[in-house]
Amino acid sequence: MTKPLPIPPIFNQPAMRDYILGRWPTRSDYNTSYEYEKADRAAVEEARANPRYQAALAAADAVFDASAHARNKIHDALLAVNGRARDHTYTTWYEIACLAEEAETQLESLGIPKGSRRGAIYVSTSGKKLPSAYKYSVCRTQVRLIRQSKGWALLDARRLEQAGMSTPYCKLALTPIQDVHAVNVLRRGYVVQSEE
Repeated sequence: MTKPLPIPPIFNQPAMRDYILGRWPTRSDYNTSYEYEKADRAAVEEARANPRYQAALAAADAVFDASAHARNKIHDALLAVNGRARDHTYTTWYEIACLAEEAETQLESLGIPKGSRRGAIYVSTSGKKLPSAYKYSVCRTQVRLIRQSKGWALLDARRLEQAGMSTPYCKLALTPIQDVHAVNVLRRGYVVQSEE
């Protein structure tokens, strides 16, 4: 029996969790950590069966190569760079597919036409910001995705050893032509006052 994929980072955002289930359990709803963790696991299972979650899976597949060969190559690349590290790292192809979906959404919001999206690069570092009291170093995964004509592909991945207080980030790098498109779309939303 294969282990089910965890809810990927994009769906760990409170807004997305509430979108999937209506309301996700929170720690303040329960008296003990055990009760909360049990409810959280149950919510994950319920989310997997939810049509909105299934639609999100399909949306990620639409912008990323989800073939078995591609999944295996991505899994092997992440395993090679992460070593034994699992916490705060990217470990599954689906997490990478979700990053591709985020990147595609950003291109869409910038008003860049689909025919002009090729060549954009999306850089993302895994994990989340830890409490300032965390005194150990953290192993994170940094991945670079590139937009090709038919969708996104993994360009490379590398392991980062950072201080616990470091902040993960995501950045979209546009080509000069894409930058012109984005600026033109932005300028449609305002006018410049004439000098008097």
